[in-house]
Amino acid sequence: MIEDVASACGGKVVWTRVGSPYVSRAMIERGAKLGGEENGGIFYGPHFPVRDGAMATALILEIMASSGEKLSTLMERLPRYFNVKDKVPCPAKLKSKVLRQLQARVKGDRIDTTDGLKIWHEGRGWILVRPSGTEPIYRLFAEAKSEGEAQALTSEYKKLISGIMRKGGRRG
Repeated sequence: MIEDVASACGGKVVWTRVGSPYVSRAMIERGAKLGGEENGGIFYGPHFPVRDGAMATALILEIMASSGEKLSTLMERLPRYFNVKDKVPCPAKLKSKVLRQLQARVKGDRIDTTDGLKIWHEGRGWILVRPSGTEPIYRLFAEAKSEGEAQALTSEYKKLISGIMRKGGRRG
């Protein structure tokens, strides 16, 4: 959704690693006015390029005041997408092997390896598969235009990761 909205407004999305320091650094390097994180954190560059809930609230209130519309009306104009989050247990010693094997096996219209493996499937949506930095798991985040498709992407990649782990990260 973010890419669709940014593109419609003449903007461009730059993907970074997960974590507010990476987002802030990328904003400073590019002179970006707006940044965000999957967890809902909003960064407003002209103020401070850091996660700032009070500034995000002020910006939303300014949009509402200048448009004279309710937040619900403004939200109805945005395209609707569905997100699914899940995880797969993975021993720390297998994380890098699993990621290499997964990258070798997946096909997509676009693949980004900035932080894990993000795969876009035209007409379906996208999925981000990344090893947790704090737990023995892989995190999966999917987005699609239907909840069923987001769930299907998540299930598909959970099975793929589990299959790779059953083989101990070996090719096959």
